[in-house]
Amino acid sequence: MGAGGDEGAQRAPVEDGDAAAFAAAYRLLAPQVRGYARRQVPDDLAEDVVAETFLVLWRRWADAPVPAAELRPWVFGVARNKVKHAHEQRSRQLRTVAGVAAAEPTRAPVADPSDRLAGDDLARWLLAQLPPAESEAMSLTVWAGLTPSEAAEVLGCSLTALTSRLSRARARLAAVLDGTTHDGTTDGTTHDGATHTSGPGGRDR
Repeated sequence: MGAGGDEGAQRAPVEDGDAAAFAAAYRLLAPQVRGYARRQVPDDLAEDVVAETFLVLWRRWADAPVPAAELRPWVFGVARNKVKHAHEQRSRQLRTVAGVAAAEPTRAPVADPSDRLAGDDLARWLLAQLPPAESEAMSLTVWAGLTPSEAAEVLGCSLTALTSRLSRARARLAAVLDGTTHDGTTDGTTHDGATHTSGPGGRDR
């Protein structure tokens, strides 16, 4: 059976032991899914991702793999789909807000007192520097804690491909953190020799 399905038909009536087994799976996997989601989407959407992921698991409990080792990549396959949906939903909301803002008179920007970098904000910013395939590989293995084999199953690729993506991603992130581009040139160096490296949130460092 492939990694996590998504929406499906309402599951069969509850059988003996189903509720207890589901509760045990939730206790084990929900913190992992939550950590993964928080590094993929803003916090206000992360809990939605978790809730919707486990709603799908409950509805499709009869179809889910029984061994715990197989259940985890199945659940993360569902979570990955929910993250994609959250990104699409967020993009639509931002386009709507941008349209409304464009129709409003220009106003001076107001400083946001909560505008600071948190760990999850930095993680999201770093992941945004990577191509999508490498970003997902890093998210699932480094931050969600899946094994390379589990991550490969979630992403539907070979273990060799997954390992290659991780290697390229680590090289890119090392370059970003060192203030250089992937090809080794200094990031943000202008003709006058000044360096303006833009960090998370678009601020020069």
